[in-house]
Amino acid sequence: MFKHNIFDLLRSFSANEIKKLELFLKSPYVNGSEKMLTLYREIVKYYPDFNDKDLTKHSLSVKSSTSGRHNESTLRDALSELMKLTLKFLSVSNFEKDSFAGENFLLDELLQRNAYRLFEKRIKSASVSYKQIDAKYLYNKYWQDTLLFNFDFTYKKVLHKKDASERIDLLKSASFDLLKFYIAEIVSLHLNSKILSNKYNIDYSKNPLVLIVKGLNLDILLKMYDSKDAVILYIYKYLLEAFDNLNDEKSYFLYRKYIEDNKNYLSHDEMAFHYNWMVNYCILKKKSSLHRNAFDEELFSIYNIFLINKYYQDKKNMHLSVELYRDIMIQGLYLKQYKWTYEFINKYSSEVSPSKRENLLNFSYTYYYSHLGDYHKAFEYYGKIVMNNFVFKYDIKNLVTKMYYELDYFEEALCEIKSFKEFLRNNSLVPQLRKTRTGNYLKYFEKLILYKLGNRSSDLGYLKKRIIGDINVSYKEWLIIKIDILIGSVK
Repeated sequence: MFKHNIFDLLRSFSANEIKKLELFLKSPYVNGSEKMLTLYREIVKYYPDFNDKDLTKHSLSVKSSTSGRHNESTLRDALSELMKLTLKFLSVSNFEKDSFAGENFLLDELLQRNAYRLFEKRIKSASVSYKQIDAKYLYNKYWQDTLLFNFDFTYKKVLHKKDASERIDLLKSASFDLLKFYIAEIVSLHLNSKILSNKYNIDYSKNPLVLIVKGLNLDILLKMYDSKDAVILYIYKYLLEAFDNLNDEKSYFLYRKYIEDNKNYLSHDEMAFHYNWMVNYCILKKKSSLHRNAFDEELFSIYNIFLINKYYQDKKNMHLSVELYRDIMIQGLYLKQYKWTYEFINKYSSEVSPSKRENLLNFSYTYYYSHLGDYHKAFEYYGKIVMNNFVFKYDIKNLVTKMYYELDYFEEALCEIKSFKEFLRNNSLVPQLRKTRTGNYLKYFEKLILYKLGNRSSDLGYLKKRIIGDINVSYKEWLIIKIDILIGSVK
């Protein structure tokens, strides 16, 4: 087996896309070489994993060549050309998905060709074809408004004041659509930058986006445009207020209610975008609120809506991301929704990318059986996880340390803690706050283990008091429970 970027790309293809790509390669308009089609057919025999031992440069070269002989240089050139054609297929496929943009390209072409009668006929039908709103819709609507203005300016005369007013209304409509697109994008960029900066301990206060967003006065804009089409402005106003006033939960629930009340106006992608922000809000509230339990239930509720409506899918990605899958699973276990979590694992593990499913399934069952207290079963699945490039090394290190403790494998637990500390020290991507919180947790956990091993230098009551008073410690509840068990056993 050998590696090539074409295999990595084709792994992301659905079975239907694999078939469509073959049809694409059959077209003499895009591909005049029968060799490309032969090479592609040989490659897709190894779909979806492309890790078969028979997939070698030699075998692929021989099977795809007309002479039946191996020529590595010729194969390299052929794979490069096939990659270009595959990328062209993706470009065309993406274009076809956005029918609104496609219509605008056509209208622009008709305008340039002076085909004004056909333009006028097409734009009338196009203007009523697209109803559901998202950022792409807003941009394409602005583009179409400007095309209509250019058509009106070029082919129609202003004979009356009414004609001039109608032309000005066209510009007003274009400006409003552009404004809605701008507001939606700038608020999204601002909030994403703010969360990333917070996550990686970067000073965000001097970012130009802060000043830009501060300069927005959405209340005045809403009065200026006083229109029933201002739904998108209200949505992003409420979204911004929810995150700017994190302590005022009314802002969040107003945002959520407005989204639910207007879901028929919003595209699937736009709904997915906003439910993602609801998830982000709940997670922030869990970290910052004294009443985190209320937002544990709220987050679980949002996750359920997310899954039922498949908001994890959008035009860019048809798979459930492994990060979101992991968060949902852990939330279910945290709330002791064991039956629900088991069903979630069985149903939704098949929704993640095929190349990650097996590892993720073993990771899931390791977590699931650990929470049930069946640590031997959990270790069985843990042993099946392939750690190379595994995205959840942080999680699994923490979990395995706890499992060793529960099984009284204290020496192994101490070794794992040492390894965990090294991992934190050498990983620059772990935010400083997380390093501090986890480092403190490991420090207290180590004292707990040493106590179990007979080192009585630590007073359990004092240790518990220190943990309770420490605001920067992960898994605080778990540590306190274990100390209380030890205090009870000593008595």
